[in-house]
Amino acid sequence: MPSTPALTDIPSSAEDTDALSFMARNSVFLSSDDAATGLHNLLKTPLSAELHWFILKNTEGRFFCAQRIDASPASGEHRSEVTTLQRTTLVVTVGASGELIVPSGFTIEASFHARPSQARGFDESTSEWAQRNRFFTIADLSAVMNSHRKYSKCYLSAYNGGLLCYASTNLPFEQELAPRLSRRPQSGPQLFESLLARGAIPSSLWILLVLAAGQVTVVVTGDLWRRRGPLKASWRSDVLEASPPITQMPIFGPICRDAGEVALYLRKKLSVPPPASPRVGFILEHYASDFLVITDPVSIPYVSFDRAALFPKDQHGNPLIPRGFRVHGIYHSTPQVASERQPPTGTDLYRNFFTPEDLKVGLDHMIAAPNQRIFMVTPDGAVLRFAKPIVPKVRGLRANLEQGLEQKIIDGDMTPQRFVDEVADAGILSVLLASQTWPDLGKITAASAVDVIGVETSQ
Repeated sequence: MPSTPALTDIPSSAEDTDALSFMARNSVFLSSDDAATGLHNLLKTPLSAELHWFILKNTEGRFFCAQRIDASPASGEHRSEVTTLQRTTLVVTVGASGELIVPSGFTIEASFHARPSQARGFDESTSEWAQRNRFFTIADLSAVMNSHRKYSKCYLSAYNGGLLCYASTNLPFEQELAPRLSRRPQSGPQLFESLLARGAIPSSLWILLVLAAGQVTVVVTGDLWRRRGPLKASWRSDVLEASPPITQMPIFGPICRDAGEVALYLRKKLSVPPPASPRVGFILEHYASDFLVITDPVSIPYVSFDRAALFPKDQHGNPLIPRGFRVHGIYHSTPQVASERQPPTGTDLYRNFFTPEDLKVGLDHMIAAPNQRIFMVTPDGAVLRFAKPIVPKVRGLRANLEQGLEQKIIDGDMTPQRFVDEVADAGILSVLLASQTWPDLGKITAASAVDVIGVETSQ
């Protein structure tokens, strides 16, 4: 079993440490891939020391992140920290003889590893070194390949190199390979591991051995593993395929109990300077259990975004969403409005509302599926929702957008406030999370919409 990292082996960023602690206390996921991705996404900076967590599964089939800690840290300060962690978060405790102590009601689904960059070998090529830093080490996989294993999956977070998953197949090749890689009791690494760690053995050889032994999947793409799905020996040529078919379900964030939790998650994911393309995704609702999950945002032009952009297709070419779910809504960020496209007054309100182009796309979705919602995260951090459309009014608003409504706003012939009022009159427009432009939570009506003059005067 890999050596246990000291309790102080945490990310170098205090922000990352706080985020990881929050993850262990609060987040529940549909799959182990989703849980591992949640951890992977929190590691914003390169690590200064190795990080080792676990993915746990409860009796209801939900997945959780748990920190790995030593049962007997040397110092009293660390013992106190361990006690606090055990009371407040999910932890897997490593006993003195290496046994894993798991919280009651949980089983270990997978291990999760992240580590600092390894030094380049004396005569190691740049490409082999890059691959070695973005692939599993022998120590990562030893507990999974072991015939006495407690779990059969292992994740590696390679920072900008993406997220990989190794799943044991228990095939004869893996059974033959495992004992030749495992460490002997009371001794260090075997020769192959030592040579590989120094770059004296090409990482390409190690990668091919692992691909033959088990199933390796690219969960999150990175700068080397650029295609989601099973990693094959032909991976170098596979990445050259222009538009490979989608074979994997998208990654989902943690389970949300209501629209308020959805809004908090969306603001956290999207409240950074927007890229050239807005980030978009779907919100799904479970038929029976009344909870929501959110697909990870992708940078795709909103006008061309649909289910086919994220979900695999069935034999008839229809996009498949997970069984037991329906589409609750679509979310998107909003791009920065170019200065020449801004109105003479009410610019703050206009910049922090649906753009006319985005609204056209959203209304088209709602005309096709009136039971769905549109969520938007504004540049200043508000989360707006448009729901329960009044279809005749939505069609009328959509027609006005086609007939030059945006230009009227830019020319000053229609105020942004009037634009907001027309949207609010066509359905239920709400503020789920407030901001400076949208200080009041709840439903927006024409009578209670934002006072543009008051907002801009206060800035």
